[in-house]
Amino acid sequence: MTELHRPIRKPHKEKRLLRAAKRAAQADDFELMYLLLDVYAAMKRCIYLHRPLSYGQRRKGHWREAIDAIHKTPPEDFRRNMRISYYEFHTLLNLIKDNPIFQFKAGRPQAEPIYQLTVALYRLGTNGNGANAFYMADKFEISEGTLVYWTERVILAILDLESDAISWPDPEERESLSDDFEDAGIPGGCVGIIDGMHTPLACKPHCEDGMDFYCYRGFYGFTSLVICDIHKRIRHFQVGFPSSAHDNRLWECSLPHQAPENYFSGAQYLLADSAFKIGPHIVPLFKQTPGHGELSRGEVSVAVCVHPETAADSIDII
Repeated sequence: MTELHRPIRKPHKEKRLLRAAKRAAQADDFELMYLLLDVYAAMKRCIYLHRPLSYGQRRKGHWREAIDAIHKTPPEDFRRNMRISYYEFHTLLNLIKDNPIFQFKAGRPQAEPIYQLTVALYRLGTNGNGANAFYMADKFEISEGTLVYWTERVILAILDLESDAISWPDPEERESLSDDFEDAGIPGGCVGIIDGMHTPLACKPHCEDGMDFYCYRGFYGFTSLVICDIHKRIRHFQVGFPSSAHDNRLWECSLPHQAPENYFSGAQYLLADSAFKIGPHIVPLFKQTPGHGELSRGEVSVAVCVHPETAADSIDII
């Protein structure tokens, strides 16, 4: 028998069962003895009693050093790996570190939130097969189960911030935003800019309607609806549609369209591109109605300078 294929140790339960069966025989309790022998025979057939030594081998366990090394890299390398800067990382850490999910104790104590956040962001920022659990666990010298737990905790902690990070402006704030837009050259009560965003997927989804996720840009993905203000802050975000869905369809299914009384006051509106239809609270740019004159040069300049710069930059930040 080779070193790698001999049992790790003699199972204690096996010895205890044999001793219990022997005591039952000495006490003339043959029913209990046969029962214990049946259990012993079942355990002997169990594959977990004879695992090879290679199964019991663990990773080196220097996970703290492996993660700390990332925080010692230059700012450019850190941002390339984590997709955020040092400042943004520690800002996010301060927001989630006191979340109860990191305080829950069951068995072993949890690793500090900074380690869990680092591993989760590194994994979420990795493309393709590089993000699989085995590769990531081997890189950080932790188990695959630990990797999954850390990633799930971080995602849940970030989702708890949604109500604070993304909120629709109240009537007073909408008036202030309208004034800011007017100062930028867009009068009439504009309170936001709306646009669609395509998020690519690595491959075609394995479902019956997988082709619906094919985008006109030549990849599979899903479409999101984004509404931002003039300060490039996301105020409303909606997902759940394949990339074949038109931007206007997402708008018609959104709450601001279906319940405008909760989102707009009076003639307030959102600035959009030509993918959206004209409506009570939507004013699309570059849309020429048949039979009407073209936009003046000044109006086109305002549309070109303000709308793409704000909407596209906000989506690029995502």
